[in-house]
Amino acid sequence: MSKELWAYSSVLLIQFFSSFLFFIQGLDGFLGTHVDFIRMIQCGL
Repeated sequence: MSKELWAYSSVLLIQFFSSFLFFIQGLDGFLGTHVDFIRMIQCGL
């Protein structure tokens, strides 16, 4: 695996991880007021 490819994939991984953490934080704040909405989404999935 080339260095360029490794650097690119690691940057993508970091971006994905940070956006995932942001999503979890948003979901955590969301759960208090929109529990029924979350349940509805989970049932839909």
